[in-house]
Parts: sequence; structure tokens; C-alpha cells
Amino acid sequence: MKRMINGNLCGMLCEEHSENLVRADVHLYLPLHDDQLDVLHDTNEKSTFHVVSEKEATQREKLLRYSTTTDDEGNYSFELDEEHAQSYFDIDVVVKSLQNLPDVQPEPGPVQLHLTTIKPGYDDDGVFTYNYCIPNKFWCAIRAQYFDAWVICGYVRNCQTEQAVVNATVEAMDADFLTDDILGTAVTNADGFFTIEYTSQDFKKTFLSPWINVETDKGLPLSFKSGPDVYFKAYSGDINFIDETADNRRENVSNCLSVLLCTDRIIVDPNGNDAFPSAWTGIGRAFNTSDFDAEGYAGAEKFGLTGSIALTGQAPPKTAAGNAIEYRFLISETTTPNGSAAPADASFDQIVGVTPGLFRSSTVGKLRQKAFPFEVYNVVSAQEDFDAEGWFDINSAINRALTTNSLGALSNYVFIDSDDLLSLNTGALTNEANLPGNLVNAGEVFPEASKINIEKFAIRFEIREVVDKPALNFNTIPGSGKTLNSVVMNNDPSFIKLSIDQLELLGDCSPISGDINAKYTLHHPLLRSASLRVKNNSNSVNKNLTDGFLTLSANTNDTTNASNNNGLPINASPNDLVRCTYDLTLFVRRRLHNGINAVGNEEPKISFFYDI
Repeated sequence: MKRMINGNLCGMLCEEHSENLVRADVHLYLPLHDDQLDVLHDTNEKSTFHVVSEKEATQREKLLRYSTTTDDEGNYSFELDEEHAQSYFDIDVVVKSLQNLPDVQPEPGPVQLHLTTIKPGYDDDGVFTYNYCIPNKFWCAIRAQYFDAWVICGYVRNCQTEQAVVNATVEAMDADFLTDDILGTAVTNADGFFTIEYTSQDFKKTFLSPWINVETDKGLPLSFKSGPDVYFKAYSGDINFIDETADNRRENVSNCLSVLLCTDRIIVDPNGNDAFPSAWTGIGRAFNTSDFDAEGYAGAEKFGLTGSIALTGQAPPKTAAGNAIEYRFLISETTTPNGSAAPADASFDQIVGVTPGLFRSSTVGKLRQKAFPFEVYNVVSAQEDFDAEGWFDINSAINRALTTNSLGALSNYVFIDSDDLLSLNTGALTNEANLPGNLVNAGEVFPEASKINIEKFAIRFEIREVVDKPALNFNTIPGSGKTLNSVVMNNDPSFIKLSIDQLELLGDCSPISGDINAKYTLHHPLLRSASLRVKNNSNSVNKNLTDGFLTLSANTNDTTNASNNNGLPINASPNDLVRCTYDLTLFVRRRLHNGINAVGNEEPKISFFYDI
């Protein structure tokens, strides 16, 4: 049976964050001390781990049996021959670069680390897995000595509730005698966590740099120590909510610094003790509601929306009074220009969570433990969180997350607003059917009467405080009634027909020669770009074909939505094609976006053999 040893290698930067050992060489040796195999195998890596000296490396050269290299995720894999199916192995890793500081070279050269001695216990499929993450006290020392690498791991939280501050920009500064240095910046994740990596060159700058670099301390008498004196600033948009100065500095910090930064910024407590203003602000991460023009297109490139889109903003689970907050989204097929009066209330007759097909489940928040290990759990929307009128209660989703994950009391967690209020399936709204493939042949004019219409919809957000639901006692919350009067949506593929004249006559598998011509017809109401490329296997021919319409790029004109050509020359005069196999590819892109990414190319292709 084939034997495999697989695994993953990493190094801990701080107690809760690691980096992969990327593009590192992994070696399997027959053990140097084969008289102590059982003892070595049973010994913890903390006792066996060490930097391999040049002398030891030379001693073990002849014992090397297998080598491989980790990928960008720190994964490695060995396939063993039958001779070593029962062997013990010394496993070493040679680190040549760091994941987040790839340009920093180790001095005096790559560092070889001995991890431990393993006795593989293969499973029924012949696979043994060995994963190891170097403890941070070892890894930080190695990064410092060999790479001159420094790192800051930190959290940004609310001082009272311990709520994570998400998507904040954190700036680390070094306080110096003359000029403070910027060590680096980072953006906090969903847990409020950030890392900033740097080298000593970032804090040893002086007015004589780059000729003289030295770390100077703030104040007099002037002193020269090894580590920077670090302080922080943090921003959310244009709001500076942490504004430390050199007076707040942490002096002469080590290579791996862990910090907790806090702010009095109001962040929601899931028990209803705090609340933040509610608002529907955008579509996905790409567009604010203000990014839609009067006609309903998104952004400067005039995108239409497609697929499932996240309706983003913020809404706490409860008000400061402890009452639940509910919200909903309504849709109207009647639209008016954005910036004008909204469509009539009665036209909003479709409701997310009520009208079949509109609702799509998504992560609408997270619960994070208040205490170590600060585990984070997704709060996911479901159909059961809506009432009959489409009012969504995130408290229902929170309670389900607690129950499903057996988390215990809600008081042990803080609620992280994910920005996703709800997700909307635009495919349940758009009515334009996909065009039949046999509507016209390649090269023929696309019929005006068959063109896909541009569809628009209005979206309205409503939010309320629930005082007494059975008694129909509600309070309207500011921001309720916000409406995008017009939003362009489309879920149709482009109509594309592509052929080559000689292949139509001789058959798709026939070799062709002489003058050959491309034939194409294409249409989409939101056409963004189109190009036609011919390329051979050797890449000696690789060119775009043009005809006045092709090559189309950055199109935002709705009337530029179709084109055809019944005879676009593929080979120039004199003949520029050599005897080879070719691909003729029509690249078409629509002006469609799901709020996260623009849609990719549609790429119909014809392969042919050209003979001389």
C-alpha cells in the first residue's frame, strides 16, 4: 500500500494568531539517535525543538531520505516507498522566508529547525498527518534573530462592553527623539483583531537615514535601546476614536507585542444595554445607496445588480430600553428616478421573507465570547426569523445560534454587527427570459424586437421598535422608510453566436487553409466589453481582431448593446497564420455586479487547425 505523510506547519506570532511556514523545505531523515527512538517519539516537541547547527546538519546529511516544499498555506506532503513504510523519521523544516514579509531575507541564511522524531501511525488509507505550529516564544525569537522581524498583535474593543470594533484602521507609531516613525497600519477583522509587521529599519530612521539608522528614545537624557516605543491611533472612516500620543508609549517593546486597545465608542450589547443608530446604507461591500444614479445604475461604470445581493447597514438587536428591533425590505416594480419622490406606498407589494424566492440566508451577525479563547459564532438568518408581514427579528437568529452551538447564556457573548441586514435574490424579481440559442445564426443581425429589456425595481427599508407586538404597539425608528427609487437588475446571460466560415462548410473537425473569416452575433442590454482573440498553441500568433465594434471596452452606453459581423478576417494579408492549432475566443463582459464582485467574462471558444 502507498504510504503518505501530510501536514501543515506554522509559527505562532502571539497566543491567538499564527502565520504559515510558506515555501519552506521539509526534510525527513532517518533518526540520528536510533538507540532512543521510543523516548524521542514520546517526547513533547517543546523539548525536542531546536535550531539545527551546521555541525548537526553535516552529521545528518547521509540520513536524508525525503524532501518537499510547503505551499502558500503551509501544507506539505510526502509519498514514501515501501522500504520506509515502518520507519521512524526526524522531521526538520528549513525556513527561507516569512509569509507576510516575503522580501525579508534571513541572515546569515535559511534557518533549519528540528521539530521532533515521528513514528507514523498510518490510517486505513495509508495516510499519516503531522501538523505543528511553533510556539510563539520560540517563533518570535527565530524571527527576531534570523529575519529582524517584528510584529504587533492587537484587539480594538469597546471599553465597557468589550464589543469588537470592526473595520477600523489602526496605525502604530514609534516615539523618537526627533521624528516619530510610522511602523505600519492594519484594518481590524470581525473580531476587532489586527496585526502589523515591520522590521527594525522602520523604527531606526533618523534625520541622517539611510546613512545612519539607530533607535532613539523620547526625551532627555538621550538613550539608545533595542526596541521601539510604540503608541497607537485608530480610525473609523474620518472619526479618530483612539488618539494616543508619545506620552502613551509602551517603551522598548519586544519583537512580538500583544496589545488591547479600547474605545468608548457605542457598540451593541445583545442584552439590550446599548444600541447604535439604525440605517440601511448600501448593497454589499461595493456600493452605498448614494452610489446609484438617477436611472438606477450603480457606480461610475453603471452596473446593474445580479444574483443574491446583501442589503447592508446596521441595526442592533434591541433598543436601549431592551425592546426588540424588527426590520423588513419591500420591493416595487414601479420606479421613479433616484432623487425624486418615491413610488407610491401601495406599489411595494413584494416583501423579502414573504414573497417566495426573494429571501436568501446569510450571516447577519456574530457572537464572540467575552473571555478566552474568544470563539466567534455566526448568526445566520432563516425563514423562521420572519413574521407573516416580513418583519425580521435578529433576536430569533441569535437565539438559534446559541441553541445550535450549545453556547449557554447570551450574557457570555458580545454581538458583532456584520453589516448584512438581509440578502435578496434578484433572480426572483427579474422577468426577462433567457434568449433561445437558435434565435439567429452567427453573423446575422440581432433582431431589435428580441432584445432584452432593462428591468428596474424600487427597494424600501422599514424598521421599528417592538413595544408590545400582540397589542400592535410599535415605535418607528429613524431611518425607517428609506427608499432606493430605482435599481437596475438583470440575470440574463449574453446571447453569443460564434463560428468560422470554412468550418461551417467543411465541418468542425476539418483542417482549414487560405482566407478564413470569423462570424459572430452578440447582445446584452448591459454590455460592458467585448473582444475577439485568435491565439495558437505556440503563442507565436496572439492577436485581437477588430471591426469598428470590437474591441469594445468600458462601455456605459445602453444603446451599445448588440453587434454582428458575417465576415471578419482572421488572417491578415499577407497571410500571418502558421500551420498550427488555434483558439478563437470571444470575450464578453456584462455590466453586472453582486455587490461584492463584478461578473466575469463569458468566453465562447472555437478551436481549429490551420494548414498551409
